[in-house]
Amino acid sequence: MPRFRLALAAIAASAITAVASPAVAGVGPVRVSVQVADAAVLSFTPDVVKVAGGYSVGYSGPGCAVACVDPSVPGTASWSLDVQDLTAGTPSVNLKQGSGNSVQAGDPLVFPTPGGADGTWRVTLTFTDGANSWASSTLVDYGAGAAAPGGSTVSVDRSPVPVGEQVTFTASGSHVAAGSSKWQLLVDYGDGNKATIDVSGSAGAATFQHAFAAVPGGVWIATSDGVNQSPWVAVPVSVTTVDPKLSVAPLSGSASPLSPLTVTLDASASTTAAVGGSITKYEFNCGGVTPLVVAPAKATCTYTAAGAYPVSVTVTDSAGAVLATAPQVVNVGAGAPYLPPNLLQFTVAPDVKPLSVVADLSHVVLDPHADPAKAQYTVDWGDGHSQTFTKATLPADGRVSYTYASADTYNVQLTVDDKLGQGDPKSATVRVTVAAPPKGPTVVARVSGSDRYDTGVHVSRQRWADVADTTVPAQLHPDSVVLATGGGFADALAGVPFSVYKNGAMLLTEPNQLTGEVRDEIKRILPADGKHTVYVLGGTAALSPAVANALTGLGYHVQRIFGADRYGTALAIAHAMGDPADTVVARGDDFADALTAGPLAADVFGTGAGANYVPAAILLTDGKVVDANTKDYLHKRFVAAHGLSVIAVGGGAAQALTTVPGFDGTSANRNSGQLSGNDRFATARKVADVFKIADDKAPVGVATGMAFPDALTGGAFMASIGGPLLLTDPQEASSPMIGALAERTGIIDDVFVFGGPNAVAPGVFNSVVATVRGVAKQY
Repeated sequence: MPRFRLALAAIAASAITAVASPAVAGVGPVRVSVQVADAAVLSFTPDVVKVAGGYSVGYSGPGCAVACVDPSVPGTASWSLDVQDLTAGTPSVNLKQGSGNSVQAGDPLVFPTPGGADGTWRVTLTFTDGANSWASSTLVDYGAGAAAPGGSTVSVDRSPVPVGEQVTFTASGSHVAAGSSKWQLLVDYGDGNKATIDVSGSAGAATFQHAFAAVPGGVWIATSDGVNQSPWVAVPVSVTTVDPKLSVAPLSGSASPLSPLTVTLDASASTTAAVGGSITKYEFNCGGVTPLVVAPAKATCTYTAAGAYPVSVTVTDSAGAVLATAPQVVNVGAGAPYLPPNLLQFTVAPDVKPLSVVADLSHVVLDPHADPAKAQYTVDWGDGHSQTFTKATLPADGRVSYTYASADTYNVQLTVDDKLGQGDPKSATVRVTVAAPPKGPTVVARVSGSDRYDTGVHVSRQRWADVADTTVPAQLHPDSVVLATGGGFADALAGVPFSVYKNGAMLLTEPNQLTGEVRDEIKRILPADGKHTVYVLGGTAALSPAVANALTGLGYHVQRIFGADRYGTALAIAHAMGDPADTVVARGDDFADALTAGPLAADVFGTGAGANYVPAAILLTDGKVVDANTKDYLHKRFVAAHGLSVIAVGGGAAQALTTVPGFDGTSANRNSGQLSGNDRFATARKVADVFKIADDKAPVGVATGMAFPDALTGGAFMASIGGPLLLTDPQEASSPMIGALAERTGIIDDVFVFGGPNAVAPGVFNSVVATVRGVAKQY
């Protein structure tokens, strides 16, 4: 008997299970479902209620509680639902009828009273449009008998499944009446294929397979005895057009943050059975790593830690079908741990050169994942100077030399940054003792040039390195230049401690132009980058604007420091030094005492120690008197402010200081003193004696006490290296100078004599050499 399609595809996908109703007196269990078309079932309620004239049984369509429509049946058709008691042999009875291509659901049906205790009803649903008819029948048992075949419980081995891939069905629990000639399963796969499968065994079990040719409208199975059949049972199986395929490589490996494991997921072999279709999206899951939604058919997953990661891909095609692959597990083992730089064999040892050491970096070991070209090696030499190297700048043998300014014990620290970002850079510290070179004869060096300006340049060359020389300690590079006129001493007298305060080289130039050799020396020692300053001492009468303009043109920042006169300029310099807590006072109407006062203020009479040391300022007196502004400054700072100190160099300055209120011996807060001798030579020795107390090995400078230029630049040189300046008569060695040198014989290493033979005669120079039992040199 031909069957017809009644329900929509969505209805066909619903599962319907045959259910037995509770026993009704005289009736027994009733099977309550009936197929009405190829892909739909009308389901009867399990409760059978006895009513007048028979038994009331409710029914409905799956997914269509009000009406089930079959679009394959013409809308002009009519339908009839009939029942016949086969056991009693009574005629067929109409239960319900209607018109159109839909069966109204929900209203109870009244079955007639059965003719006996056991029996079977045949329920038939028929559609007709006058010319054609469509009918479908099923059997419903009542009572204890089982004349109608019993349906199966059906399962599938997997769902969803792609079109074209085989599915295994397992049916069990079906039955037919004893003595039936056949026992078969009728299968409608819903994709245009049907099958009849013989059942064997007492359990009514069967296993069969099918590969779907298309997405089915529904899969149905019924049990047949060759004549009658059970109600159709829907089988829940989902078939999709998309068929995802995934290859994973590698499936195992080790990983760490420094050496990640990269796994490629390749879904390019995925296909779709949709007509004219294509795959529109691949969604990769890395198993705990953020999913990747990508258009290409490949993706990569990156792992940095050990673990088991289930990976899969979900594929969507243009028909809207979606299916995911079964997970494949990527097994990741722990990678090698991060190895910080190994500095255990970093060594520092004295070099053969005096005051020099060699740091050996050749045995530094980096993590194998580090790029040696990117690693940085920083050596802090422990004296305030450090150097940073890369593979490109580190010597090929990994050994770095360094020369200290003085003998001492230093903590040398090596810091290595391997640029892997694994914590802070690794450091190691080595303690090294640098011994002083063996004591040789004292070197007595004459430092002189062709004139006062050239002599200043020669002095600068002994103190400061070339600006491009990066191999020397930082203290051999000045931060600035202090420039004064060589035509007079007035403005430059207070410049010596200021040059130390600014870590600057002091030079003299002609008043109206920048002397050529001085210009070249400034360029040699100071970067012309617009950031470094040349301090010009005195007003435009001392150094003309042409000098300042020439310096600006060379690329230097120029700052002029000046006052109304020499005394005002000294005050301006004190202000530029931040008004230090200590002050040295010397005569400004003569130069001798102020020249020896410069190193004293710069090195001995300042405040603090080490990097925090601040030189004292130099203020000037007009002979034995103090000008009003200087007097007011001294009074306010050193009397009213309490605790600040002042010292006078020379008798004239000491007498002038007593004219300042509070320095007359009546103030309990006065903190003052003086260094003075019978003449300028003796005063210079008094100052040198203070240096000897502080450091008896300090180098000593000698200059004429009868002219200022050589002593001015020489005094700045001595201030920068921490030694005093002694004065002598140009033609005859002064007794105080010889006496001071005699006390240092065999102790000091260097004596510097500033100026040529006109400034310090050869006989005087030879006396100096003989006194210290030294060797003569000319710079």
